[in-house]
Order: sequence, then C-alpha cells, then structure tokens
Amino acid sequence: MTAIEVSPPTRGEWVVERLRGAIVVGELPPGSRLRTAELAARFGVSPTPLREALQRLAAEGLVELLPQRGARVAPLDVAAGLDVYRIRLMLEPSALAAAVNANPAPQWGQRVAAALDELNHLTVATPFEPLAFSAMHTGFHQLLLEPCQSPWLLRISRQLAHHSARYQLLSLGLRGGPDHVVAEHTQLAALVADRAADEAQEALRRHIQDTVDHVLGDPAAGGS
Repeated sequence: MTAIEVSPPTRGEWVVERLRGAIVVGELPPGSRLRTAELAARFGVSPTPLREALQRLAAEGLVELLPQRGARVAPLDVAAGLDVYRIRLMLEPSALAAAVNANPAPQWGQRVAAALDELNHLTVATPFEPLAFSAMHTGFHQLLLEPCQSPWLLRISRQLAHHSARYQLLSLGLRGGPDHVVAEHTQLAALVADRAADEAQEALRRHIQDTVDHVLGDPAAGGS
C-alpha cells in the first residue's frame, strides 16, 4: 500500500492526470499546440473528456485556450512562476505550522514517514522517473499540510503545486543534486515528527525559496 491513498480516478480524471503529467515532465513542451484529435488518439479516449481536461488545466494555468486557434501548453514564464512561488511562500509555511500545532493523530506522522521513504526512493532512482517523482512530491507536500484544518488553503495549495511542478523538476539538478533534495525533505519530516512547528515552518520556507533562487532568479532573493 502506498503512503498516500487515493481513490481510482474516473476516466475524465485519468485524462486530466495524464495530460497534466505530460505537460509537467515536458512530453508536451511549453508553447506546443494541443490538438484534440491527436491527443484523443494518443490517450485512447473520445474528444469529450479531452476537451474537459483542457478546460481544467487552463484553470490551473498549465494550458492556454486561444480564441479561434485551439489550445497550447502554457509557456514557462518567469513572472508567472515568481507569482506562484510568492503565493506559496505566503501560504504554505504558516499552514505547515498550523498543521503541526493542530496536534494531529499519530497516524499522520506515520503516513508522512512512509511518504518520505517513497519520495526519497524516487528522487535517487536510476533511471529517474519524472512523472512518478512529480506526483509523489506533490502528494508529500499536500500530506504535510493536511491537518491545517483549512479546506480552501489545501485546495489552493494543490493548484499552485500543479503549476509549479515544472519548475521543481528543473531545480533538481541546480540545487546540489538528488542528495540535497533528499536531505531537505528528510529534515522537513523530522521536524514534523518532533512537533517543531516554528522550525518546520522556516525549513519549508527555505525549501520553497530554493527553487525561486535556482530556477527563477528572483532579484529580491539575490538570484540572477
């Protein structure tokens, strides 16, 4: 059993997940056209769930719907990326502190530990599987915030996580390699296990900021 249990997706949800994954890992490059008939044939579905998936991913900022011209993968835009990460920095560290201070059940800590093991395995796996890593990385961070008792915050953070996943994959080779990423996630899980809310909040802030510094080059953060 995996550390993060989910219900089997419906056909429509499967199409959304598969299309999102193809965008996140670069199978569908930034700026590329998304032709409904071609994608329907590629995924073995009818055009209807494909069109619905494009609408959902447009709402997430991963797809752009162009009047009279169909759809395309949203470009990797520095300004948009900075906006996403600044919102994450405002929301997620304080949400993690709230989650730790909510005195969650011991099962939460056990699930965090199990998710960490799976995520760390995927981080250093050879060959590296970007789609599996990205899904587990998003799941791990969502699990950390789960006890914060704010459904709206969790919903917003999930949407931001989907949008920022492409930048996270780019950052893996720029922030000290896989071992450094493993160390960051291991530290977060350890602080959560120790119920060190303030330290966990600061560690998550640094973890998110690292991607800004290494990939987006936020001038305010000292990047180039």
